[in-house]
Amino acid sequence: MSAALSRRAVIGALAVVPAAAAASSAVSLPAGGWAGALRRYRKAEAAYETHLATVWNPLQERLSDICPLPPHSVSSELRPGLRVTATYNAKRPDAWMREPTTEGRRIGEKLSAEWAEWFIRYQEAEERLGAAAIDEQDTRLHDALLAARDDLMLMDAPDAAAVLSKLEIMWDNPYEERQEENERLIRRDLQALAAINPARRAA
Repeated sequence: MSAALSRRAVIGALAVVPAAAAASSAVSLPAGGWAGALRRYRKAEAAYETHLATVWNPLQERLSDICPLPPHSVSSELRPGLRVTATYNAKRPDAWMREPTTEGRRIGEKLSAEWAEWFIRYQEAEERLGAAAIDEQDTRLHDALLAARDDLMLMDAPDAAAVLSKLEIMWDNPYEERQEENERLIRRDLQALAAINPARRAA
């Protein structure tokens, strides 16, 4: 979250936005408007959260039970007070061959073999459990959630409550890749709503 759109700054800005602003801004919304976009987002959010809780997370737990990870490193004592350690590197599984000691090469080769066997068991378990189809479902539901979120953020917020809804969505996903763009859109909403009050007084 940038300092330009902190929680404190936003709450202060919303405090000066009149409740009557909704009537002046909502006329520009298409049929179904904000309420429809928000419903679509909440529906996509609920579908994805249900998928995570009932399908994706149980799959990951099952895979972890079937195929526990091997250790990432092992050590062996060459002599009292002197140990050699081999660490598995997925990008360089044959790194053990460059260990300077015979013992280091031995334990490194053994560790690399354990990881190679683990990858085979994991792929077999994924196939038995239908992981590919579950992954496709996860991608589809997540893409639908992101699309509904983008549609909502791009829509003009008709009132302060709508701005708060946008903020809650953004603050709940602080690492979302469109964070900077979402901040810009919400800042635009705040500026538009704040301009309504003096315009109404002048009228």
